This record gives sequence, structure tokens and C-alpha cells, in this order.
Amino acid sequence: MDRSYQVLFLEHARSRLPQRIQWAEELAELLNIGIDSAYRRIRGETALTFNEAVVVSRKYDISLDYLFKEGNERVEFDAGRPIRTLADYAEYTKRVVDRMLDLEKQREDLHMYYAAMDFPLFYIYQMPEMARMKTYYWARTIIGIPEFQGFSLDDFQLPPEREAARQVVSQAYAGIPGTEIWTPMCYYGTLKQIQFLWDTGLIKSRDTALGLLTELDALADRLWAQAEAGRKWVPAKNAAVGAPFRLFLSELSLGNNGVVLEHPSGPRTFLSYNTFNFIETSQPAFAETTMAWIQQVCSRSTEMSSVAKAERDRYIAKLKRQVESIRQYIV
Repeated sequence: MDRSYQVLFLEHARSRLPQRIQWAEELAELLNIGIDSAYRRIRGETALTFNEAVVVSRKYDISLDYLFKEGNERVEFDAGRPIRTLADYAEYTKRVVDRMLDLEKQREDLHMYYAAMDFPLFYIYQMPEMARMKTYYWARTIIGIPEFQGFSLDDFQLPPEREAARQVVSQAYAGIPGTEIWTPMCYYGTLKQIQFLWDTGLIKSRDTALGLLTELDALADRLWAQAEAGRKWVPAKNAAVGAPFRLFLSELSLGNNGVVLEHPSGPRTFLSYNTFNFIETSQPAFAETTMAWIQQVCSRSTEMSSVAKAERDRYIAKLKRQVESIRQYIV
């Protein structure tokens, strides 16, 4: 690795750490080298081996080619492990939890911008029945995991690791300052999933189906409360007393779910794919482009703050009418 690139590469890795961390000690422990050797690598006097560069890249989630010019045109994403088996599916849950725990540690300097085609993933974890339904639907219908093929949603219980994840993600999300863009279609995909499970007999109990719809009504009420208070909902306190929150309503069709996390150490971008999964990158130019898209959508949206009660009431009523249409279909 070119020495000048190496210095910039390690400086970027250093920016991922809290200021209180002694960088030379951190690097020495990571690479299993002495302090003096770590300092020589930091100054560019000793070249990183390829293996050392890979270790640093993986530890601090930095693409090895991000310094090069063509890095602005080519973007490397982390998509997680391919999900084919029950073990892979559990690893997906762990990946979500790990990301949220990492974000929770940085929450004081973090801001999450979320442009939502579907209602944001994190709200699923606030609703026990919805978390159960999504876990089942994704595994059986989207992935086709064999272990999910022999029973209905009524007979499925959320695995312990998923229940634990639900608590962790809900708590972490409530503490991260955020700006969200919702559309009138944010409930559409989930309502179609419920209808599909009902029509195909994968939900047998009317109470199960109606319980899911009740949770969606409650989510709409919590969204109203969040926008009114300018704070996120904290499930443990049953009140909107969490991190600062702004809500925008867009009439535009967004096409995908996009998230940009702004932090002094550098931005991160997350995009949805394959219905429920996500890809992520720390490439600055890609984050800048995605953030420009989010800001453009915001500029054409209505902020539903505490002073926009009429707009907020109309939007929540629209979501609830969508829920009611499926309720009437089921009953």
C-alpha cells in the first residue's frame, strides 16, 4: 500500500473511534504488534501488509479502495451473510442487533435520516405480534426456509433471540435522534402481507389477524404522539419522551427505503433490498448523493410538527382507514 494512502487509510480508521481511545494501543492490539510498530505504521514509515490492511478494513468497516478516484463511481456494500437456512436467518437478526448497539453507543453525535417506502423497520420491533408475523412471513414466503413450511402463523412462537432483539432494537432506536419521511403508502405492503396470510389460510384465527391490525392502529397513534412532542416513543415508558424526532409527509413515490446516518466519524448509508434485508456502505460520496435525495424529498414534503395538527390528523386518519378496510375484509 502506498505510504500516503496508508496514512489516510489509518486516519480514517482512527476517526471511527471515540477520542478517548489511544489509537496506537488500539492498533497494536488489533494487529498483534508492538506499540512502536503501530506508531511506524500510523506515520507511514512501515507498510501495512495486505493481511493487516484487510484486518483494519473489516474491523472499522472501511472499503480498501475508498481512497482512489474510481471509488466515487464504484461503491462496496456489506450485505451480510446470504440467508438460506435457519442459522443464516438467526445471523440476520444478530446483524440488526449489532448495528443498533453500535449506533446506541454513538447516539449523542448521531442523526438518522430515514426515507420510508414502508414504515421503518425499527417500529416492527415495538410490536410483539407484528414482529412475530414479519419473522414468519419473511422466512416462509420470501426466503422459503424449510422449517417454516409445515405450520401456520397461529402455531408460530417468536424464537428467544428474536424476542431479545425486539427489546434491544426498540430501546436503541428510541435513543437515536431522527428525521423520518413517511408516505400514504407506508402501511400498504404490511396490510397486503396480512391479507395474503389470511387468504391462504396461513392465518387461521381471526383474532390473530385482528390483533395485527390493532397494533397498526396503535402505531399510528404513537406516530401522532411523536410528531406532536417532537420526541421518539419509548416503549418502556409508554410515552414520546425519547430522542428528538421530526416527521415529514411526502406524496411522492419513494421507490425504496433509504437511511443515512450522519456522525462526526463519517456518514453511513443503508438501503433496503429483497423485501426485508439491507445493504450498507460507509462510502462518503454515496452517502452525499443519498442525503441529497432525502433533502430533496423533504423540501417537497409537509412537516407534521406540533403546529401542523390538521395535516397530522388527516394523515393518521388515512392510515387508520387503510387498516379498517382490511379489518372489514376479515370480519
